[in-house]
Amino acid sequence: MKWLAAVAIGLVLTMFPAIAFAEDGEGPDDLLVRIGADVRIAKGEKVGAVIVINGDAYIDGEVEDTVLVISGNAIISGKVGGALTVISGNIELQSSAQVDDVASIRGDLVRAQGATIAGTIEERDNFGIAAGVAAVFSILFWLAMSVAVVVAGLIFAAIGGHQLKRAAEAMTGDAVGVIVGVVFVWVAIPVIAVLAMVTLIGIPLGIGLLLFVMPTLWFLGYIVAGARLGGALLGLAGRSSGDHPFAATTLGLVLLQFGVLVPVLGAIVAALAGLWGAGAIAVSAYRAAGGKEFTPTAALPGPQPVG
Repeated sequence: MKWLAAVAIGLVLTMFPAIAFAEDGEGPDDLLVRIGADVRIAKGEKVGAVIVINGDAYIDGEVEDTVLVISGNAIISGKVGGALTVISGNIELQSSAQVDDVASIRGDLVRAQGATIAGTIEERDNFGIAAGVAAVFSILFWLAMSVAVVVAGLIFAAIGGHQLKRAAEAMTGDAVGVIVGVVFVWVAIPVIAVLAMVTLIGIPLGIGLLLFVMPTLWFLGYIVAGARLGGALLGLAGRSSGDHPFAATTLGLVLLQFGVLVPVLGAIVAALAGLWGAGAIAVSAYRAAGGKEFTPTAALPGPQPVG
């Protein structure tokens, strides 16, 4: 069946975490792949095939071959020359839509008057083989990302173990300072980036801050949060994380990655962990540069004169 072939192709191709790739970058041979984002083929635009995971496909132009959507919707007003397959999502064929074979797995097919389906229509309420393929891909993707995160954490612990440990301790040891760091990273830096882009010279600076510096700070903050979580658990067990917190970082990041599997709540916790950890990195860097404490300690009373 064509939809099974499409799923198999999607499984192989989406093992590469690319936004999009093509043989020559132009023309209808392009294959567009999106993970966690939407695809929109504008009217008059032509591509070879489209694969979307955790996103929607808006086809107003022409796709010469397969359109595969997993955990998303397909809204078609243009032309799809190959199989249109949607798993865990809805298909909306508008009046100007032209498609070949259509397969809807665990979703609804809405067909407006005038929409043309040249081939077969298949609607199923269960995944069957597709469920196993999607589940295997999801597990492999999560596993690969988890390994990459843990490896990055171990590199951080090896190269900057002291800095990692200080930032992790700041997460719970200096709440006021970390809040100031969070405001600086997630409010001040975006404002600086936007203001910089007002001028022509500042546009590259603003883009770099928004697209590179901030995501990098969030990722490093996520590692710091993992190190703090692992260190706290090791502390409860009576063990020290040492100057290079390899065990603490590994334990904490593995637990955070398992937490990501919890629907909605896991994503929220991961996002907050990265935000708070980035604030801890900012305040640690400020202190390393000679900055003063944000929470002044009260001076002890001196000796009182006798008599």
